[in-house]
Amino acid sequence: MALTKSRSLGRLLLQSGWPLVVLLWFVQVVGYVDRMLPILLIEQLKRSLAISDFQVGLLLGPAFATLYILAAIPCGLLVDRWSPLKLLALAVLFWSMMTALASVATNFNMLFVSRLGIGLAEACLAPCALAVIPEAVSPKSRFRAIAFFQTGSTVGMFVAVSGGGWLVTQLASMSRVSLPFHGALEVWQELFLFSALLGIPMALLLAISRDPKPRREAQAAARVGQPAPDVAKARLVPFSKANAFPIACLLLGGIGYTAYGNIGNWNIALFAREWGWEAGMAGPVIGFVTVAGAIFGAVVAVPLARPANAGGALQPFHSMLVGLVIGAIALCVYPLLPDPRLALVLIFFMVAGMGAAVTAAMAALGLAVPSEIRGSVTAIYFFCCNLIGMVVLQPVVGAISDRTQLATTMSAGGAVFGVLSVAAVFAGRGAFQRMVEANADRNEDGGDTVRAAHA
Repeated sequence: MALTKSRSLGRLLLQSGWPLVVLLWFVQVVGYVDRMLPILLIEQLKRSLAISDFQVGLLLGPAFATLYILAAIPCGLLVDRWSPLKLLALAVLFWSMMTALASVATNFNMLFVSRLGIGLAEACLAPCALAVIPEAVSPKSRFRAIAFFQTGSTVGMFVAVSGGGWLVTQLASMSRVSLPFHGALEVWQELFLFSALLGIPMALLLAISRDPKPRREAQAAARVGQPAPDVAKARLVPFSKANAFPIACLLLGGIGYTAYGNIGNWNIALFAREWGWEAGMAGPVIGFVTVAGAIFGAVVAVPLARPANAGGALQPFHSMLVGLVIGAIALCVYPLLPDPRLALVLIFFMVAGMGAAVTAAMAALGLAVPSEIRGSVTAIYFFCCNLIGMVVLQPVVGAISDRTQLATTMSAGGAVFGVLSVAAVFAGRGAFQRMVEANADRNEDGGDTVRAAHA
């Protein structure tokens, strides 16, 4: 009897699509590990390759983000014409190869090419996953499944910084790995190689997985000449013109929290230069504080968005404003503190503020934008945020810190982007709330719970 129930539960679990969601979660974790490793290894890369902070900024920003941003829309179009899981399998295999290239890099140019390749391949991750997850689970579970998938980015960052910091310490006490035609690897190169190997089983599992049934049926219909319905893009331009001011305010807020996160990517280097912490010590501690802050911020964003009167629409801009203010104050202060323990406390609040702002922004897009153009608006939103926050900001931070102290540069960056984003969100909160209320009935008809979600 127990065996029969166990088998029935297993079949139910497989049919629910959750194993596929879990697989995609692991892929998200591995992708973020490969993406975030250079943050842990800034000082080692500078010593080994004799590069400047400006070049480090290029590796952290444009080297990854340029193709990541440019390839996102083409990847999204390809997802609609081919198997998302097969496409993602190829992408994981390719970014694992590019991470392996970093493990044998002997100069800045090789590492730059490696980061370009990783960015190109990881551009497929979100479009593929978000095409599959809603079709893999029941309608009631879609939001929960997507939210679970998104936690993979925070976990991946934690694994890269904390787990990578611990692994750096362990590898330093071991004999070096030697590769044919290359010779002995340095510790940071071994870490890249280990990370590259993690992607191989993920790619194999994706390659043998089947797309959800609705997507397979749509692909079969397309093959016999029945075109899939096009996304209703005709409303995008008039919608954007009619709501230009609140959308611009949301975008400036998004650029603000993206800047907080990318300035915070220099934290390990900051702790090394200001307080003498090695990466093996700073990585795990900062990683733990970052994960705790991000989760705390995401949790508190929900009650902060609750309306004053029962039955009213949620107020995502309120959560976003509070998060941006807290994040800006913390980011301005902690790089200049004399005590690293106090800095860690404020890093927690900076990440918590950023987490609340990110969660609120995602809710704002879902609540205020009609479903038929939500994908287009979201793609444009992320394109702009990443263009400024990653491609432009990182080399600027590196170039300025080459001429002054890193701590001063980080603090000034927090002040500039904090004032800009807080002012924009404060100015646009009323207009954006009217967008949310105007779209409430449409979202409810489409299955999104807007009103009484907090009841």
